[in-house]
Amino acid sequence: GAERLVLVPHGPLHALPLHALWDGEHARYLIETAEVRYAQSASVLGHLHRATGERRRRAAGPALVVGVPDAAAPRIGEEAVRVAAALETGLLLLGNEATCEAVTAAARAAPVIHLACHGVFAPERPLGSGLKLADRWLNVRDVYGLRLRADLVTLSGCETGRATVGDGDELVGLVRGFLAAGAASLLLSLWVVDDASTADLMESFYASYKQGASAAAALRHAQLALLARQPHPAFWAPFVLGGLA
Repeated sequence: GAERLVLVPHGPLHALPLHALWDGEHARYLIETAEVRYAQSASVLGHLHRATGERRRRAAGPALVVGVPDAAAPRIGEEAVRVAAALETGLLLLGNEATCEAVTAAARAAPVIHLACHGVFAPERPLGSGLKLADRWLNVRDVYGLRLRADLVTLSGCETGRATVGDGDELVGLVRGFLAAGAASLLLSLWVVDDASTADLMESFYASYKQGASAAAALRHAQLALLARQPHPAFWAPFVLGGLA
């Protein structure tokens, strides 16, 4: 089977898809030989292990799938419908249904949260980075106020994984916000994503995850399937998995 790697990048390396490193000797990418997940720091990884070990009861609500399409990403709604079908059970909020109040209320009890919407990274004020819902932006400050029990949160929007690296190599952005709110693992994007290939990747990812694969194994399977059809890393490499996975 594949090796399992936990990578702890430093500084600007947080912005690189290290799972897409090319092995010239064997003509393959790192993801082709290993499951890869990322940690913001060794201390964050330790905190997540402790928090999960001490976790209250498991989230008892349905999975939450949110899709808010816009002119820049019109196929986001299709992605959300396909993800909900792959999960087989859950609450699907599409378009105008996905208000900030509805999303945050459902998120608190959801074991899996998939947010397919436009995301923005604000490097000059990272606490203002956020996700565009039906009625307003859900920003990092809002996320800090959530109390989540989710095993997995997917932020399927442009640049949701980007963050400013501060003192002590800590990250300020959606990553830190969702981990602080209680998410055990996060699936995020490093750059502006192609919505058609993202829908394919997410459907494949959740089909494997639903069948019992770990998030890391499911992501590797989905990325390899997309790599076989669209070899350029721009399509399959933007998504990274952080946390316990």
